[in-house]
Amino acid sequence: MDLNALMLFYETVNARSINKAAMLLDMPKSTISRRLRLLEQQFESTLLKRGARSLSLTETGRALYQRCESIVQELEKANLQTTQF
Repeated sequence: MDLNALMLFYETVNARSINKAAMLLDMPKSTISRRLRLLEQQFESTLLKRGARSLSLTETGRALYQRCESIVQELEKANLQTTQF
């Protein structure tokens, strides 16, 4: 499992578009699109419905996004704990 790809998926959903995610993450759109497609292949399921102007989540995408939220929260907790020492 590629944690970077999961975080890219999470950030793209939060940005609500690949274009916005590309600007926020300072990455080419093509890189984001390619990594998202690879993630979809890994899960053997479509995660995002790509519209002309927006993205929406499929059921599988929604479930994965919720897991990613948990991962982000855990990483933030770990970061807080390590900075307290």
